[in-house]
Formats: sequence, C-alpha cells, structure tokens
Amino acid sequence: MTDGQDEIDADTPCCRECGAINVGFHMDELVQCGCPECGSHDLWTYLEYSEDFDDYLKETGG
Repeated sequence: MTDGQDEIDADTPCCRECGAINVGFHMDELVQCGCPECGSHDLWTYLEYSEDFDDYLKETGG
C-alpha cells in the first residue's frame, strides 16, 4: 500500500446503484466501463458520497 492505490481518496469512484467504493480505480476509467460490481454508470466521487452521507446523518439524527 505504499503507492496509494489501495487507499480511499477524495476522487475514488463510488457507485450510486450498489454503493461500492471502487478503491484502486480512477473516475475516468469507470465512466467508460461502469462499476466493476454492478456495471452501473451512475458514479460519483468519494468526496460527494461522504458529503451526502454526512447530510443524511444530520437529517436523521444519526
């Protein structure tokens, strides 16, 4: 894990359909081929995913 490819960063692609956090991939790779887990092209970055999750927790009191 010294090269950083096995770590989550702000640009790590996440799937809106199945919720997979696709560590080791870049957004531009998955935009073309889709999520490795489910094939969906509905992707967002980990930063967007985490901000949305934080908002959800605030709304639900979690």
